[in-house]
Amino acid sequence: MSKPSFTIGYHGCDAVLASQLLSRETTFRYSKKPFEWLGHGMYFWEDNFDRAKAWAESKYRKGLISQPAVIGAILNLRNCCDFSDKRFFDLFQKYHRELQRLSETSGEVLPVNYAPPGTNEPDRVSRNLDCSVIEYMHSRMQKSCTLNTLKRNEQVTKSPFDSVRGVFQEGKPVLKVPGFTVIHIFKYASVTRSASLVSLCRKRCRIIPKQWKCRNYLLFLVNN
Repeated sequence: MSKPSFTIGYHGCDAVLASQLLSRETTFRYSKKPFEWLGHGMYFWEDNFDRAKAWAESKYRKGLISQPAVIGAILNLRNCCDFSDKRFFDLFQKYHRELQRLSETSGEVLPVNYAPPGTNEPDRVSRNLDCSVIEYMHSRMQKSCTLNTLKRNEQVTKSPFDSVRGVFQEGKPVLKVPGFTVIHIFKYASVTRSASLVSLCRKRCRIIPKQWKCRNYLLFLVNN
């Protein structure tokens, strides 16, 4: 059974940027850093205002923004690569193996996921390998769809992905008892390939623009 295409995402940012987004003076910034957890695009926390707020506050403490704020969006994920679904794990593994073979042939070393100094080791917040595989997957699927050569095991989707969603473990255990551990969890939703997937509201997710002409999203202000 397919999941609903629409969801709520929250984006932590500076208050000035939040105001500009609401007034349509600007649009979401497209991040292309090599360590992005779900590839390049615009990121939102899915159904998690508090985590987006904590993200913005951490940026404020580091002096990266002047005033923390959160903006929400009603997101149309459309054709979503959902890593909470096993089918997409299999697809990710397929493209990782393919990229690995290309690396061995060319002699280039694949990037790795790692924890920079001062971060929590298990989180490995620099996801360079994950980002490389996801971006490779997008490029290969785009080419395959253009040539109409998608293979049978790629038929979980009929076209390149519009968004990527992932669920990740984060931080240290909040409680430990014998045989039972509770760990901080956060959920990402990433609207990749198209900024035409958002509506006016406030939470967090990620978007890669494919066509900037239409705006399938709404933004709204969220109060604490």
